[in-house]
Amino acid sequence: MQTQTVSPEPTGPKKPSILGMITDPGSQYSRIAQHPVIWKPLLILTLFAMLFTVGTGLVVGDAMDSGEGIPEGVDEAQFQGIVKGFQIGILIISGLLVVPLTTLFMSLIYWLFTMLFRGEATYRQILSLNIHTYVIPIIGMGVQTLVYLTVGVGDPTGATLPTSLAGLLQMENGALKSALNSIELFQIWQMVLIAGGLAVVANLSKKQSWVIVITLFLIGMGLSALGGWVSTSISNIPMQ
Repeated sequence: MQTQTVSPEPTGPKKPSILGMITDPGSQYSRIAQHPVIWKPLLILTLFAMLFTVGTGLVVGDAMDSGEGIPEGVDEAQFQGIVKGFQIGILIISGLLVVPLTTLFMSLIYWLFTMLFRGEATYRQILSLNIHTYVIPIIGMGVQTLVYLTVGVGDPTGATLPTSLAGLLQMENGALKSALNSIELFQIWQMVLIAGGLAVVANLSKKQSWVIVITLFLIGMGLSALGGWVSTSISNIPMQ
């Protein structure tokens, strides 16, 4: 009696994993190059970004709430409820937009730099890489929310990241504080992952990958410092 052998079903390339960017990023780079997944990780990270944005925003809002500005003859509880509802709505919208807009824009910049260095990646591959590495900033947002809930909001505006140099050094407002706020633990972690990913996905040298990442980081730091200087200069203008 002739026996039939069952051949294993062919399997396609494995899909990259968000959590794999933490535990085994090297494998994820190869998977992104072969199978640049976008929608599922984007939706997951957008959901978490929205939750953490709302959580952080509410904590910072409560810290800044002084009870002033309530119109005369208006019930305070009712007014606070309307303001809180409007605040939550704004936070939800901004939380839903931060991941898609950031990854779309930064992926375009990285892709243009990749083309400049004669890399081989498509925009979709760079976008997939940026989305998967964005799990690191999402973790940073979760840590920030946890710090605010347990320790409190050090900066009443919530603009200073507790995991940045500006947050650790407790610096005053100004250009230097804004620049040091860009030197942040989870942002540096993401930079390392993107540099490694560009070398694999775009077939660039490690030196080229780091030149791209560091150049964009320095540009961002410079813009942050400029924004901090402008903000401080405006606040120091005497009111007449």
